[in-house]
Amino acid sequence: MVLTAMLVGLAGALMSLEFSLPMMPPFYKIDFSDVPSIIALFSLGPVSAVLVEVIKLIVKVVTVGTNTDYVGELANLLGIVLFILPTWFVYKKMNKTRKL
Repeated sequence: MVLTAMLVGLAGALMSLEFSLPMMPPFYKIDFSDVPSIIALFSLGPVSAVLVEVIKLIVKVVTVGTNTDYVGELANLLGIVLFILPTWFVYKKMNKTRKL
């Protein structure tokens, strides 16, 4: 639980470092706040990775707010879940083990 909380804190800090892409609409932004959820995926499992993302988005909505009526946050959550689950299934299919 502590490692998940630390990864949420790291994701929250990385979320504030987002920047817009040049010559693109302003809602196209790059941030590296999904990296801690990938770390959580390989070290703690998919439930912890999804929890990192959900809590990160709750922290973002509470601190910064939303200008997309929660559509951007929902799309971010859906996108990362659709990235995490296949990655986890491939990882398990290759018979890799987690070492803590």
